[in-house]
Formats: sequence, C-alpha cells, structure tokens
Amino acid sequence: MRKILQYLLLLTVLLSACGNSVSEKDLEGKWIYKKVSHLKENPPLIQEGAELQKKHPYLVITGENKLTIFSEDKVLSEGTYRLEGDIIRYEEVLEGGMKRKIPFLIKKLETNKLTFETMDNNTIQIVAEKE
Repeated sequence: MRKILQYLLLLTVLLSACGNSVSEKDLEGKWIYKKVSHLKENPPLIQEGAELQKKHPYLVITGENKLTIFSEDKVLSEGTYRLEGDIIRYEEVLEGGMKRKIPFLIKKLETNKLTFETMDNNTIQIVAEKE
C-alpha cells in the first residue's frame, strides 16, 4: 500500500510539473487589450468595449524577448522579459536607465486569446487578442 501511495504522489508531482507549458513562441506578436479588470476594487472596475478601445491599448512581444506596452499609440513601457513556467518576468527600463521588475501570471493562453494578471497588491487582469 505504501508503494502505491508513493507512486501516486510521484505521478501527481510529475503531472503538475508538466502543466500548461507556455513558450516564448506562443507569446510573440501584437496583443490588443479587449478587457481590463481592476480586481481589488469593490466592486471590480472593468473597462471594455468602446471605452477601452478609445485608448487603443496593446502590447508587442518579439522573439528577442522584448516587450513593449502601448496606449493611444504611444509607448507606455518597454523592456525585456523571460518566461518562467506560466510567469512572464518583465523588466521595465525606466528613464535614466533604472529598471523595475514586474511579474505577470498567465491565467490562460489559447491560440489567439491571452489572459494574464499583475502579481501585486493591486491585481489587474487583462484579456487580449492576438492581431
């Protein structure tokens, strides 16, 4: 019985490690924001539709591990990233060469739809579609 339990535990660990693996190739492209939800607000503040599209927010991820965030066709943030399982470890380059690390958790990735959220006290969830 003990051997069976050990086998089941090992199998569970292996299956969870395989999980939903995301690759850099999966993320490459232009992702247009379709919905932005500020989850910590009470009630949650949700932007979508015409209100959100006026700002035309999107992000571009390239094969050189570069990530750029745009709004109203202006660069809001740019830097590099590395993928760690389902976490995008983004390092934003600020004025004067300062850097800030911002992790994003990938909640769901389908062929042309990406749902991710910030991993801080002010959780913001974004649903974006690949152009």
